[in-house]
Amino acid sequence: MRERGRASRLIFLSVGQGDCSVFESGGTAVLIDVGPKTGTGFDAGERIVVPRLRSLGVSKVALILLSHPDADHVGGLAAVMKANPEAQVGISDQFRRHPGMLATLKGAGVDPSSVLWFGRHALAHLGAFALEIETPSWTSGDDNEGSMFVRISDGASSAVFSGDAPIPAENAIASATHWTAQILHAGHHGSRTASGEAWLSQIKPVWAIISCGRDNQYGHPHRSVLDAFTQHRIEVHRTDREGDLVFEEQAAGFALVSSGR
Repeated sequence: MRERGRASRLIFLSVGQGDCSVFESGGTAVLIDVGPKTGTGFDAGERIVVPRLRSLGVSKVALILLSHPDADHVGGLAAVMKANPEAQVGISDQFRRHPGMLATLKGAGVDPSSVLWFGRHALAHLGAFALEIETPSWTSGDDNEGSMFVRISDGASSAVFSGDAPIPAENAIASATHWTAQILHAGHHGSRTASGEAWLSQIKPVWAIISCGRDNQYGHPHRSVLDAFTQHRIEVHRTDREGDLVFEEQAAGFALVSSGR
């Protein structure tokens, strides 16, 4: 589907060891995570995300989905909100009292009362696309386990995101949904804790996108995950090696149209 003369786009930004994905349709964008901010002062929101959105011609960010509280996913929020003060922030309500998430919101000048606190299931629309949100049950401990799952689709074009959710959370969402997708954003930057067999078998992606930093200290992506993608005949693309990855909607669905820094 083309709206206002431009194809809908899905862009995986190269933000180092962190996540930021941009979905744009009809001139309006949704961000899924906003890149890292590190203890050394590197702010991917300020240094990468905001300038890149400008260069891509993204004029309106309507919604910023934060998958979970980890700094490599939410660290860039203040800079992104400063550049897009009208954007709404959406978070799982399981993190409503999470100290780290509340500190991130405060640092970005976002009043928690203005946040869209999603329950276990939510549905939104952007143009012809549906945004389905599912959140596995989480109460305490490793907040990766409560990571938001998102599926965007208009039928032909589709993609799935899962933050840093581990394999048990993938299995829970797989059993609760019938999701498939052309594009799988590999969970937890290609860690061996994610992208389990049941998840890959259900989603059946054509492409797996791995967002990770060059020569990162965690060894992402893990060899076992890359081997699993090969076994499932999934084409892999990595932001650490290829830079930004841009998909556009075409008649048969999403197609990779460019990669590079």
